[in-house]
Amino acid sequence: MDEPEFKKILVSYEDRTELFDEHDIHSDLRHLSAKAADDIPLDFLAELMAFGFAADYQDTETSWGTYFGPVMIMPNEEGQLIESPSIKLVDKTMLSYWAERAVQARHPILKARYANLVWDFSRHITGKMADPIMARITITANVEIAQQHLYEHDFDLAKTLKRAIALALQINDVELLQRVKETIISSEADFAAKGNTKHRGFSYDILVENKIPLTEKELHEIILTLEQWLDIVSNIGNKDLFDPFAAEEAASRLAKYYRRINDSDKMKTALLKYGNAFLEVAKTSSALVASSWLQKVYETYLKFNLKTEADAIAIQLRKVGAKTKDEMVAMSGDVEIPKDKLDAFINEMTEGDLETCFSRIASYFLPDKEEVTTQVKEQSKKTVLQFLMTQAIQDHKGRPIAKIGPLHEDLDGHVVLHMSRNMSFSTVFLRVVLERLQSKFNLSPKDISDFLYESTLFGTDKRPIINAGLQAFLEGNHIVAAHLLIPQLEDALRNLVELAGGAIYKPNSSGGLSLKTLDEILRDEIITQVLGENAAFYLRVLLTDQRGWNIRNTVCHGIAAAGYFTSDMSDRILHALILLGHIRPKDSQEADDE
Repeated sequence: MDEPEFKKILVSYEDRTELFDEHDIHSDLRHLSAKAADDIPLDFLAELMAFGFAADYQDTETSWGTYFGPVMIMPNEEGQLIESPSIKLVDKTMLSYWAERAVQARHPILKARYANLVWDFSRHITGKMADPIMARITITANVEIAQQHLYEHDFDLAKTLKRAIALALQINDVELLQRVKETIISSEADFAAKGNTKHRGFSYDILVENKIPLTEKELHEIILTLEQWLDIVSNIGNKDLFDPFAAEEAASRLAKYYRRINDSDKMKTALLKYGNAFLEVAKTSSALVASSWLQKVYETYLKFNLKTEADAIAIQLRKVGAKTKDEMVAMSGDVEIPKDKLDAFINEMTEGDLETCFSRIASYFLPDKEEVTTQVKEQSKKTVLQFLMTQAIQDHKGRPIAKIGPLHEDLDGHVVLHMSRNMSFSTVFLRVVLERLQSKFNLSPKDISDFLYESTLFGTDKRPIINAGLQAFLEGNHIVAAHLLIPQLEDALRNLVELAGGAIYKPNSSGGLSLKTLDEILRDEIITQVLGENAAFYLRVLLTDQRGWNIRNTVCHGIAAAGYFTSDMSDRILHALILLGHIRPKDSQEADDE
């Protein structure tokens, strides 16, 4: 390869009048390198790497502790992670080359990239800070990029100016700091003058949020720009510029600022403009979409203590939620299970005496949290998009009750959701096993309660209630069974914590003591120590986690409609009772072992 070819590419960018960014330069150089021999000149390699690094690198797990990072990290054939480009290939010679190019280059984008790399990587490579001139070149070039409108994408401007202010602070250059401040404020004003309603608010983010010293005039201009932006994008009368999402961006910044200076009236005014914008678009949107939007407004109002306004949104949420059921599409699939295999499974599960069968059922139908976690991670590789989005969970009236975030932020939520689905599937098998058990042993409430009362968790004064609940279960009266047995599950779990020396009370607002909630009880370390992590997690999913079945709260708060009470629920309640029935006094266990 003729060496000047890559230099010609760089010279062409020095003189280019149309907009470009560093990725364009790297793409041209990489295309040229593909035609070259394996042994390319060091200066060409330095140029190729210079424009290959990703600026403002955010992945802290794979970062080098620097502003720049690799564009890509992927495993090789041996499973080792390979960075591209890698900081390991950068040495003192390459840093010196970039420093020379930072001085020689004419175009601000090129100057900024070379100088920025030297300033960023020097301490990592040499153990010493680079000459502050590299920071000054970067700052000056970034200011020129903004002032001359050399950025190809509007969203890159904020990143460019944010880096400039950070470097000015690092080297404590008061004159450059003031120049960057003025450029940031004027750039936002220029956006406003051009009618740009996107990618705004960066002057507030960079200067006010980071508490950069501002004059009264500078601060006033930043806040006034935000207020004008909010007025424009929240005005539904202006169809071309109305944008409720931009209104949210503007209002959230203003609300934080006004709360900081204790101006509650202006804070409320800003938030209501944002909220009303979404109330308007919700009128003509699908119920599912509107519900998601209004849920966000509701949460924002609560965050800023606008309780009355949040209550008003809650009423709208209830109205919209009632319509979401009509928009939901049921999804189902058929699974064929050979009769001979099903019969073999039932026979195996119901072999032996009743206590043996109960032990087998308790163990088999108890989900393994680690196994479910593995299933979630494997599934995320097959349906990537599903695990990148936030999912909303609604009750039977369409009320949003919980959210599950992206997998990398909310693994626990996804495990709860997946376990819930597994439980729904496995109840088909639990049902046929319990039916066989009933016919084989001609089960009576006494048969089951005799087993349960081998445990010390169930109070003798509650036995008539438990027997009545078990009778309802055996008769298929799931409404009665659930209402009688769920409270006894809760009582047994409290007894477990108390018997093990734990606390079941907490102070109340009246100066006395109240019982801890069931969810608090289930999160007590004693529960995990006695029952194990799998059982503790399972009982939370079944009884109290809003992302899971949550049957205790749904039933005992009177939320459940009649159709909610099914054999699936009753069977899982019985399974939970059987689990607790295996908690025996220590003396009893030793006798059994003998």
